[in-house]
Amino acid sequence: MRLDKLSELSCFKFIVGTMVFAILLLGSNAIAVEQIEAYNGSWQVVSEEQFPGQAYPDYRYATRTIELPIDTTKVRLTQSGTDTAHLDMALLDGEAPASVIDKSTNTAVAPAKLAQADYDVINAEARTIEISWTKSGSSLILAAVEENLFGVPFLWPQQDYLEYTLDGPETFPQYLIPASSHPASTFYATFSTTPGELVVDLDATGDNTLDPNGDWAELRIITPDGVKKFKISDTMTTWGTSTFEYTNMVTWEHKTYQFNIPLEEIGLSQGDEVQFQISYYGTFSAPASGKVRDACTDEELIGADVTLLDNGGSIILPTTETNNNGDFSFFSLEDGNYKIKVEKTGYTTETIDYQYPPSSGAPTIRLTPVGGCQTNEIPEYPTIALPVISIIGLTFLLHRRKGK
Repeated sequence: MRLDKLSELSCFKFIVGTMVFAILLLGSNAIAVEQIEAYNGSWQVVSEEQFPGQAYPDYRYATRTIELPIDTTKVRLTQSGTDTAHLDMALLDGEAPASVIDKSTNTAVAPAKLAQADYDVINAEARTIEISWTKSGSSLILAAVEENLFGVPFLWPQQDYLEYTLDGPETFPQYLIPASSHPASTFYATFSTTPGELVVDLDATGDNTLDPNGDWAELRIITPDGVKKFKISDTMTTWGTSTFEYTNMVTWEHKTYQFNIPLEEIGLSQGDEVQFQISYYGTFSAPASGKVRDACTDEELIGADVTLLDNGGSIILPTTETNNNGDFSFFSLEDGNYKIKVEKTGYTTETIDYQYPPSSGAPTIRLTPVGGCQTNEIPEYPTIALPVISIIGLTFLLHRRKGK
């Protein structure tokens, strides 16, 4: 009898564990947390805070005042739970830090970066940052932001092309307001020509965060052979280089790019007109105008072709693609009524009416697979197996109880 009870208890524990695992596997979602510790002979957790991004035109980061339970000269911040996180200011009783150390890499950071809320930030994502002051205090003020990646690349201009004569220098400014919590600012693209080469210096003033695996800039040029695209990132350096630096355009450190395009690559010569667009993406991103999903599974569709048309069906903007979240973007449009056509291999084409600015939020466009929805698809293993295991186990227990 004791063995039966132990067996029943073990079975029950297995069922509960399985159900908990199923819930975690099918519905987990990380929460952004900035854990704050103060030092007074030993480290003591004093607070956990969150720093969501703020809406334009306000200061884009959240500011928190934490009254520490002890006087200290040293605090430690440990972040987790989001794709990106950046720290802009850390004051103790109104004083700027004397030293800042990224404990995750054991490297020193310039304390001046945290002296004021000025968008001159340090990377805090999944890191521990230790900050020290010369005088003790108990009132800590932090300015920071934590957010997940979203939005789509900017295209400048979205309608038609800008023109540059292959000759002396000319600067093209563009004010951009990102969907992400980067500062809204003016980007500057300065074109010049050297013997045999087009040089473009892009000062991406609003991209104040260094994201080596995500930042890129692309120059699109109309050539006799069609549109050619030249992309630069930290790892793609065929057509130029990227740097994270200070310039005289803004007071904070930010991304810059230099394109060096041989004239033979674009089939043009000194004195010719160049028609171009610039596409840009960091975690600095444009707001999404809509989303594309599979009509059967509701999955977000990546790489769908999206084209903006007028009411007569003529193309207004060049075709763009949905990003890894199925999002696409149109911005800086004239107010009015349009049509959006969405195409993707293996799906039927959909065209919807679109009003800008939208009166009821960004639209979701659903594409139906060619041949329609399949009803005989096998569910993913965790979706079906874990609930079935739980049901079988509960039935077994009830049967055993009934037998007794």
